[in-house]
Amino acid sequence: MATAGRNGVVKIGSTAIGSVRSWTLDHKSDTIDTTTMSTAGNYRTYVPSLKTWSGSVAVVWDEQDDGQDAAVLGDEITIHFYPDTDGAGHDYYEGQAIITGTGQSASYDGLVERTITFNGTGELSHGVVGA
Repeated sequence: MATAGRNGVVKIGSTAIGSVRSWTLDHKSDTIDTTTMSTAGNYRTYVPSLKTWSGSVAVVWDEQDDGQDAAVLGDEITIHFYPDTDGAGHDYYEGQAIITGTGQSASYDGLVERTITFNGTGELSHGVVGA
């Protein structure tokens, strides 16, 4: 079933970040090359290694928003992502992360926007609200 992003929620700790326009969450695994001279078929072979996760949140800047204020450069935070809503029965992702960047942008015919970037530190967990 397809899910519209308009109901998504991002929280730092228990505080929702207001005015979210979009968010990304990238979960990756490094690999280790195990190719040897005798590897069949001349194809490289790999084994999984360390995992990482990172992402960003784009918001309409609101200097009165507690959630946006909680995104302090260099701070370690607990961050939660709800692709649909934060209501019971819906999926979420959460983990500890370090705020690695913040930036604002503005144009004469648009809103002031802010981007918050982060790197995960430790495991990214997945669950269901209320499960």
